[in-house]
Amino acid sequence: MMNRPKLFLATMMIVASNFVASPAFTQNSDWAGRAFGGVPGPSAKAEITIGDIARLRDIGGLRISPDGEYLAFSVRQAVPENNAYVIRWFIARTRGDPDITSVNIDGGQPIPLMLLGQPQAALPDELPVWSPDSKRFAVRRMTGREIGLWVIDVASGRTTMAAEGADEVEHVSWMSPSRLKYTTGLSFERYQALVDVEGRHGWLWDGRIAPSTSRLRPTVPDCTASPDDAACANQTRVFDVTTVTSEPVDPSASDARPTGEATRAPRRADGYSLRLDNVDPRYAGASTPVVRIATDAPGAKKCRSDMCIGARFRSFGWASNGKRAWFVKSTSDLGRDDGAPGDMAGIFEWRLNSGGARKTYSIAGTLDNCQAASEEVFCVEESATRPAAIVAVSLRTGKRRVIANPNPMFERKRYPRIERLILHDASGGPYFAQLVYPTSFDPSKKYPLVITQYNNRGFLRGQVGNEYPIYPMAEAGFFVLSVNWGRPPNDQTKLSIDRLNLDYSLHGREIVWNVIESGLDSAIATGNVDEHRVALTGLSAGAEIVNYVLQRTDRFAAAIASSGAQDATFFALAPEGPLRNRLMNEFNTKVLFDGANAALNDMAWSNKGEKLRTPYLINVGEYEAMLGFEGTQSIIHAGGPLEIRIFPDEQHIKYQPRTYIGIYENNMQWLKFWLKDEVDPSRELAVQYKRWREMARKLRD
Repeated sequence: MMNRPKLFLATMMIVASNFVASPAFTQNSDWAGRAFGGVPGPSAKAEITIGDIARLRDIGGLRISPDGEYLAFSVRQAVPENNAYVIRWFIARTRGDPDITSVNIDGGQPIPLMLLGQPQAALPDELPVWSPDSKRFAVRRMTGREIGLWVIDVASGRTTMAAEGADEVEHVSWMSPSRLKYTTGLSFERYQALVDVEGRHGWLWDGRIAPSTSRLRPTVPDCTASPDDAACANQTRVFDVTTVTSEPVDPSASDARPTGEATRAPRRADGYSLRLDNVDPRYAGASTPVVRIATDAPGAKKCRSDMCIGARFRSFGWASNGKRAWFVKSTSDLGRDDGAPGDMAGIFEWRLNSGGARKTYSIAGTLDNCQAASEEVFCVEESATRPAAIVAVSLRTGKRRVIANPNPMFERKRYPRIERLILHDASGGPYFAQLVYPTSFDPSKKYPLVITQYNNRGFLRGQVGNEYPIYPMAEAGFFVLSVNWGRPPNDQTKLSIDRLNLDYSLHGREIVWNVIESGLDSAIATGNVDEHRVALTGLSAGAEIVNYVLQRTDRFAAAIASSGAQDATFFALAPEGPLRNRLMNEFNTKVLFDGANAALNDMAWSNKGEKLRTPYLINVGEYEAMLGFEGTQSIIHAGGPLEIRIFPDEQHIKYQPRTYIGIYENNMQWLKFWLKDEVDPSRELAVQYKRWREMARKLRD
């Protein structure tokens, strides 16, 4: 490799350009589409198609400048034709007309989370890092295998590359208004060279090898967790904006501390802070304890209102005068201290001098990434029929205004009837579900039902992982029951208890199945659901619920899962090290192959492959396809109705646009065939339907 400083200077460049001209802002103007140029976006048609869901635009990285004057945020959209994403950064004013402007730089590709050296969902938000004087902000940008660093000047629109990214940029902060500190980690080029050299004598089978993947090769190191790995650069550098130069710096060099509520730090200018205190110290170790917002500020009276208590606080901070605090939490209208089942979100205000509180704003949906500027709270808002948009809510009046809606075409879409259901487990704990009617609903008819489950509290896109497109299924003539159990409620004393281990314990799975079954019974009670044409779907822990249920009942006419399964080799297929140890701890076992482990035995298909009588489709990523392979092969060997589709270069949560289109089409074709006896006449699908008809014939025999 070239010497790192020389490489940096050789590729340094400045792109001097003003922002793209901003159109006159209206709530329904497609400013994001114009910034994306000729990239096809969601359609203007009334119906919601799988293409619309695949191209839905996501807001990421929202941050307010320290002076509270500007918002910086990104918008991301999938482009299935290119199997890529398009990302642009935008700036909007917090006061008056937002005047949204597009930064004149391609945002690159999403920087994915990694699992076992492979991308696990390219969906994390990349946060802009504001300079302490609010004149510029820095963003990371991924192109190919490189993660570089760019600086955007707010006044001029000039974009400057601070680091080209051959050594991936990891952590970014400002030492002063003009000096940007960053650390570098993985050099993929160096990693590949090391792997090639080691491969001459064979790779050592150690914690770098993930047996569950289809490629037994050393995985890409996590340079934060393993900084001494030879593939990690592990340098700390500082980029000077004024001289456009970079040099090494001591990692302990102090950062500038931005001031202002927009930093999200719940600390007043005089140093006093906000905090969350446990309501009952006995439950301090719980994962979702009931807490009360509090402060150490002198003269402040304890907030005794129930509004100041909850188990689902999202964010909080000071109002502009420091005499009031605001906070956002998930709530419900059931009046529980813990806010269960959390199907709503609200913005609240606490007056320190009186100890009183009031609700300023509430929505049946989600409020995320909330920050305040002056007397407004800015959030990314979603509801069942509204994709993510940036809104501002006045703390004084509760009035809401839309700052940036990147999906105006969804304002004109045709939405079906949606009913909210409150479901309960055996102990009375509440959960919520949404029953989505067929778009062209006829009350004189009965329809098939598809159950999606896990956690979908905002726009009804497709549950965890977004693999089950709810509105296109409603367009196709299905009822859809979207059940939310991903965060169980606390106990009936209204105090928090440790989170039920719903992902792994048999008892937890039984609880979830009982909740789902009660929702199913409620849907059937409408008189318009055909109880003989019901399908169950799920991903991750939701997929494990599918496996649990199919092993115990033939109630469903079809099923779909989106993950690998757990079986006898579940622990052994994880790489040796922290991941394997964590999984074994969660199952409370110290034995790699534990014949007495009731949890694994009862969840495994390998000892009950002949029990599957429900047509079962599994859409699984290539790097997870080996999980539970002995169980799925046992089903196939027994002649069971199982079909597995493996998607290339995908992990637990899929991330490629072409994968989503393929999964949507698979799922729609599978559900239509088994629940409606409908087939796609396309010639290329003839072999598929021949295979499915043979599967149906075997089930009848």
